Amino acid sequence: MIVVVALAVATAVPASPAAGAKKVRVGGEVSISIPGFNPENGQSLASGRVKAKRGCDGVRVLRFAYFSSTGQETAQELTSVVSLSNGRYLVALPEPFGDTAPYTLRIFVQRRQTTFRGGKVNCKAIRSSAPVPASP
Repeated sequence: MIVVVALAVATAVPASPAAGAKKVRVGGEVSISIPGFNPENGQSLASGRVKAKRGCDGVRVLRFAYFSSTGQETAQELTSVVSLSNGRYLVALPEPFGDTAPYTLRIFVQRRQTTFRGGKVNCKAIRSSAPVPASP
């Protein structure tokens, strides 16, 4: 009877998640909404969200770049932003300029390492793009 109780206790205690665990690689996606550019200041308050599992959606660095219709990056530089802990972000985008409209906004989310439930997680870099609305 003592052996049965010892077996029950041994099977009831879960093994630690870090024991022999590998680093998990997690991808994801990023969304953006560009409502249009204000003619007064030439900016748009674009918003979006980094969507990923295992804690990879929070506090990520996002970089933005405009690309022309020919696929060339414009000389215009955009600022980087840091997402909130829930993955949401808000960025003031300047209106693109140049000769080769329509433009595409490409988004690059930097990779990072984090822990999730005691295990190490490598959050992969995420890339996305969105068409830029035409000027009014």
